[in-house]
Amino acid sequence: MTRSDWHPTYPQEVPFLDHFGDRFDSAMVVLHPFLLLPEEVAARLAALEGDERYPSDEVIADHAAPRSWSWLCDRLSFAGLEELNRTMLTSMGGLSEEYADPTGADELNEFLEAHPIWPPAEGRIEPLLLPPILSLLTDAGYHEFFVRDEFGEDGRTLPIPEEDRALRLALAPAPFVVASVSSPDDAILALVHWNSFYTILLGPRSTIDSAERVAGLEGFRCTEDTTHLWWFREPVS
Repeated sequence: MTRSDWHPTYPQEVPFLDHFGDRFDSAMVVLHPFLLLPEEVAARLAALEGDERYPSDEVIADHAAPRSWSWLCDRLSFAGLEELNRTMLTSMGGLSEEYADPTGADELNEFLEAHPIWPPAEGRIEPLLLPPILSLLTDAGYHEFFVRDEFGEDGRTLPIPEEDRALRLALAPAPFVVASVSSPDDAILALVHWNSFYTILLGPRSTIDSAERVAGLEGFRCTEDTTHLWWFREPVS
């Protein structure tokens, strides 16, 4: 399989599909799952300081169970995925006061602190998403995948592992924060924005059809008008 030299950029100003011209037939917004950890693992992390409190990729691979955004919404007062995304952006300080939802952020943070649940990290493809994403590449006949950094300055081809834990840690050999995962020919692409809690999955219509049925991928299919601001609504009053 010949690797493409094309470097994808994240679409921030125009609809996702328009940004890539005729390269992709379909797209899906894939939401990064929350992480449920065993009580004893959560207690060990809670005793640490700063960034060390967040579970490492190895801890996620060995212990984390995904919890969907819908699961969170069912247990809290958020009306839907859009409102939960706004709340998470508020929690990380990613929104101005006009658009932020501090009440929702407080509710979410109190819930997470009361349970052994961690939010997804922004700006990276989560380890728990790698098995279902790479399974789509395998089903399409690929045995390798290509990863790139955010700036297009580094990239490399990696083998698709067979064992589940190895799949979750498939990005470990890359010496940079991975901003995209693709087939070597870029016919299928998973691309994340540095300040987001979701990944855009793009590819042939058949691949996105399969993605909607794959266990472990929560999200929604993009229309011709879906943009980076799919979650945006009028400011909270």
